[in-house]
Amino acid sequence: MVKQRIRWMEHEVPDHLPVTQVYGFCFDQEGRTLLIENDDRFSLPGGKPEIGESFEETLRREVMEEAQVVLGEMKFLGHQVVEGDPSLVGGGAYAQVRLVARLARILPSSRDPATGRTYRRFLCPCATVPELLQWGLSGEAQMAAACRLARQVWALSCARPPRPLTEGPRSVADCLSV
Repeated sequence: MVKQRIRWMEHEVPDHLPVTQVYGFCFDQEGRTLLIENDDRFSLPGGKPEIGESFEETLRREVMEEAQVVLGEMKFLGHQVVEGDPSLVGGGAYAQVRLVARLARILPSSRDPATGRTYRRFLCPCATVPELLQWGLSGEAQMAAACRLARQVWALSCARPPRPLTEGPRSVADCLSV
């Protein structure tokens, strides 16, 4: 059995790698990151690109469907290469793209037309995101890169948790439900 391997890369996706998902680190004006919750699991908003869609078009569509949020400016962040996954793309390598985006407007919550589900939405301090996503070292590297880019491009100060790190694990209690 081949073990799945995930590598974070901060450059454009090579032409030979198929892209299976586009997710976004979407920041509000306070530097908090939008997460959605479904079945007690947290995720960045995003999904599978449709034929002919750009990464930005995919993220705009998916964020509107899942979280009813209008996005502003977006920037390419990087991608993770997934190897050894026999369930997709014939077991070969593929890419999962990450973008950084600004939240322009949060609309009233409603059902995702693609799934029929209504996801809970949270704006979370950057320090809580890796733990809530449970993506391990790759997730920590992605969040750090997203915060660096948000500071560089939009002068955002990634939100700090409301309590010191010494007070125990980060949790959804640090997040704002929207």
